Amino acid sequence: MSIVKQLPLLLIICSVLVTSGFAKPKDDLKAFPQAEEGYERFVFPLPPLDDESSAKVSLVIGKMMKADSAKQYGLSGSINKVSIHGWGYTYYQVESNGQMFAALIAPHKEASKVDRFVEIRDDIGPHRYNSKVPVVAIVPKGFEVKYRVLTSGVVQSASVVL
Repeated sequence: MSIVKQLPLLLIICSVLVTSGFAKPKDDLKAFPQAEEGYERFVFPLPPLDDESSAKVSLVIGKMMKADSAKQYGLSGSINKVSIHGWGYTYYQVESNGQMFAALIAPHKEASKVDRFVEIRDDIGPHRYNSKVPVVAIVPKGFEVKYRVLTSGVVQSASVVL
């Protein structure tokens, strides 16, 4: 069979493969709820790693605010991990009234107000790294979602010296 006769079949196979690759992310998102009014849905894929079993992902959710440059600040709120029944997926629902709190120390006389990223201080901890499923967070409008990837390094031996 000549290449000219096989060309239409080859083009059909290529187009099916290409279009199925583009449709996958949309299919992955149908399990996740849409953001309600006053909220935004952040969706981000994690890049594949050689060894995902040794990695964790930690969400950092907050917003830019004017704050004293000398104090430690946080936002009141909570980050809840919600399981999607029947899918095995989870997403993160953030609740916050946007109220900022600060350490109870006197402000420095020369401390100026600066734009800072102030995050919700919630002890939800790092989560399993999985590049096959996107990370989805539903947050109040005006908030940002950032993340950091935590990987284990070389395991060190500890010794007791008396």
